[in-house]
Amino acid sequence: MHQSAALFWSDESIRKMDCHALVVSAWHQLNDVETSNIGSKPPSKTTVINRINKSESRDTYAYRYGRHEADRHFVASGESMPVHRPFELVYIDGTEFRQVCLFSSDVPVPSSKMKTVEVMDAFSLFVFPSIPFAGPYRSEMGMAAILGALMAPTLDEHTLAQNPMAQLLFGRIGRLRGDNDKAIIPPSAIGNLTNVIRRVELAKKYAPDEKSNLENYFGFKKARLDGLPGTVLSARSRRRSIRRDPLAEASLTRDSFARKNEELRLEWNAMGHSALGGRSPNDVMLEYIMHEGKIRFTPPGEIKRHLARAVQGILTTDGVTFDGILYRWNRDGITQVLSNNLSSQAFRQRLEGTAKCDVHIRVYDWNLDSIEVLDEHANQFVPLWSDDPDYTAFLSRAEHKFHQRCASSGATGAQTSEEKARHRGDNLKRAWRDMHTQPFRFAKTVSSILEMAEIRSKARNIQDDPDLTNFDDLLLETAVAGAERVDVPLGPSQKRETKGRPEPSSRAKSKLPESPFDWGGLEPAPRTNQLMLEQLEEEDLDGGIDWDADDDQLGLRD
Repeated sequence: MHQSAALFWSDESIRKMDCHALVVSAWHQLNDVETSNIGSKPPSKTTVINRINKSESRDTYAYRYGRHEADRHFVASGESMPVHRPFELVYIDGTEFRQVCLFSSDVPVPSSKMKTVEVMDAFSLFVFPSIPFAGPYRSEMGMAAILGALMAPTLDEHTLAQNPMAQLLFGRIGRLRGDNDKAIIPPSAIGNLTNVIRRVELAKKYAPDEKSNLENYFGFKKARLDGLPGTVLSARSRRRSIRRDPLAEASLTRDSFARKNEELRLEWNAMGHSALGGRSPNDVMLEYIMHEGKIRFTPPGEIKRHLARAVQGILTTDGVTFDGILYRWNRDGITQVLSNNLSSQAFRQRLEGTAKCDVHIRVYDWNLDSIEVLDEHANQFVPLWSDDPDYTAFLSRAEHKFHQRCASSGATGAQTSEEKARHRGDNLKRAWRDMHTQPFRFAKTVSSILEMAEIRSKARNIQDDPDLTNFDDLLLETAVAGAERVDVPLGPSQKRETKGRPEPSSRAKSKLPESPFDWGGLEPAPRTNQLMLEQLEEEDLDGGIDWDADDDQLGLRD
């Protein structure tokens, strides 16, 4: 068997089945001459394969699969950058848990396995707050995890009373290191991230895992959650049983799982680690903050503005269309950008009968209600709002893709501007009904969509920004990119100001379509299509020309 294993790793033409045949042939030769201590039958195929696999080494693995794969398989992980203080290097990565969760206590339907995106400080091993979520990885979840490190945490009264200084555990990031998963940090967002983070790094393709501490944290949480009802075991696990149904055993709801996840994060930050000399991440972070005396702080609104993605778009007199949504509610802004930048547009690219120019735009994947167009000549961003506010209000990119798929499948019919808002509610109702009747693989798809709608319905009791009045003397306000800004920072907004234009009392307020959720007072502002028509009626777009009279004079009319 030893000779067959050595032959397998030295000759690429030899397969494991060939090695088993050689062993069986050798056993029969020894048995014919009545050799003792060879057993009553030849070694099995599994025995030979296990012997070959156990003889793996870095050299043998590199011989068959290449040096890069051998290094990834055998070389221990290490850090390529020495770290000397907190916030100098921060990791970001995501993981999926093994537990199947119920949608809620009121709706005990097994619907998803939760995921999370975590951010960890490399020096102190401190893990910043994050929110577990259902559905696939998406950019808004990665940005929410980064906000947990850049903004002060929102703590409950009990946690704040036990450790008042815990609200200071945040700050500006020096380097952010992630993996090659483009769903967490899309390439189009890296340029904006560098305004609030000094450097954004991606893991090398052929290199050991450089986030071993964060992977250890994931292992810590999964080990503590292992064995809970609804745990899905690996197919290779010895504890796996075909008589066990994890979907029938599921008892954790999404809310209870989120609480357990937060408890484990607080426990990790409060426990001592051998890598820190027995100290806890909380101790290391507080020692650094007290030694420095000041925290580098940027206003939350400015940070959120720079977590958007920068993409290319085309601006015309009718606004910008991106991802099937038309943004044109800001006529003055459109006129400003076109007037300042149209001269740089090539004549061959201009449209007949209208103005057109290529522009850079910021898109907010967590709120599709508005975008920002860059006016390069004036060095400022101009906001444009959607002309379908009832549909885009508080809508994320993932939800928009879901509604687009419903439209393409023919389930929602036509997609006029008046029907989109109604179809948004209809899709939620249909998804709600399907989750109760469909198997798990369908229920987990719609769970993430329904989860977002439920969270928004309860968001009226949540404050966006924590109270920092007690720590003003410890904050050092830091401008974005360390330079003065000409433009006024503006973020996505649901408010449409008419600037002195009284709203007609006869026009009825538009309402959201009936949905299974209570929007909790977060209904969007009234529809703006009528206001846009009123502006068009009051503006003389023809410059005083009577086109009918000119046609009569030229004999062009019947």
